[in-house]
Amino acid sequence: MEIEPGNHKALLFLNKNKTEQKHPDYKGFIENKETQDKIAEIAAWENKSQKTGDIYLSLIISNPRPKQQEGDDRYQKAVDQKKQQRQIVDDDIPF
Repeated sequence: MEIEPGNHKALLFLNKNKTEQKHPDYKGFIENKETQDKIAEIAAWENKSQKTGDIYLSLIISNPRPKQQEGDDRYQKAVDQKKQQRQIVDDDIPF
């Protein structure tokens, strides 16, 4: 992934959905200023230096997840799959 200097911006937001220590404190993205396409996702953790006591951010930058297409709902697919499995089991019962 090549990013042209000056043509992109990065945004970080407080992760309000953090429920576990391993979840990032901040989440965000890098986007193209002109097209507003997301180029990368950012996860950030607030840490404290053991030597100096200074607070710093540790970042992971990754490729963006693909946008969900209309009707592409993982939860609904899982529910439908469970219903189908349940129906197969019910069909096997002889009474």
